[in-house]
Amino acid sequence: MLVGYGLHVVTGAREAAEAQTFWGALWTARPHSSGVLEVIGTGGFAVAAIAVCLLLCRTFVVWLSLPLRALGGMPLTAYTAQLLSWAVWATAALGGTGDLSAFRALMPLWPLTLGILIGCTAWALLVGRGPLEWATDRISRLVVPGS
Repeated sequence: MLVGYGLHVVTGAREAAEAQTFWGALWTARPHSSGVLEVIGTGGFAVAAIAVCLLLCRTFVVWLSLPLRALGGMPLTAYTAQLLSWAVWATAALGGTGDLSAFRALMPLWPLTLGILIGCTAWALLVGRGPLEWATDRISRLVVPGS
């Protein structure tokens, strides 16, 4: 992170040079520029964030993060459950799934978020692997024998 952003401060192209030359646009760390220095800087930041999370999860925080870890362990199941919940809720409340702005007016964020966190945590503690993740694993083992 320090290398990418540090090189930008020392040698990076200024905003005028970025718009005029290919090398100016390439050698920058401006946000969302896709410049080489931005990629190095944001990549370093991502590695640092992951390292902090891994260090924190070696403490009591591991129990506080259990719902997020459970959700992260079954993303396919969680996303599918949210889509199905949305479809059922929208159909029951609005008579269909076509009007997204009317569904947003129902303010579904917190009920869906809390429901999926509680559901995934309970499933992970009681059963283990998510059902769609389990099915995907089984199918891939059948398709590719000997793995």
